Amino acid sequence: MLFLQIYNFFERKIAALRAYNRAWRELEGFTEADLADFHMGPADISRIADEASRDAEARMREIEDARMHTVRSLVA
Repeated sequence: MLFLQIYNFFERKIAALRAYNRAWRELEGFTEADLADFHMGPADISRIADEASRDAEARMREIEDARMHTVRSLVA
C-alpha cells in the first residue's frame, strides 16, 4: 500500500506540473492586447498557471481516493 501512495504522490505532482506548464505556454503566447481583452495582464499568467496546477492536483486526488478505496476493499 505504501508503494501505491508514493506512486499516487508522484502522479499528482507530475499532473500538476504539466498543467502549470501547459497553462503558462498557452497564456505566454498571447500579446498584452490579447490579455487585456480578457482583463488580464502579464503578471496574471503565473497566478492562472498556479490555479491550473492546483485544479489538476485536486482532480488527481479524487482519482487517487477512488483507487485507494478499491484497493482497500480488495485487501479487506
